[in-house]
Amino acid sequence: MYTPAVLAEMASPHINPYGKSRIQCLNEDDRLAAVEEWISRYGKEPSVAIGLQASQISWDNGACFYEAGDPWWR
Repeated sequence: MYTPAVLAEMASPHINPYGKSRIQCLNEDDRLAAVEEWISRYGKEPSVAIGLQASQISWDNGACFYEAGDPWWR
């Protein structure tokens, strides 16, 4: 889901209005325009850190199977 935005930021970190090297805007109108352009190209960024965790995962027809404990945030 976030791969296009991640690749775009890696290629040109200064264009991401959300990233560590975020675009430097002179005023609020420029910042809003940069955000709108980013969203139109790559979608909306989450406003907080996300923690994705599978409760179970397997591959090789079940030969490798892992089950997670409680998530770190509980």
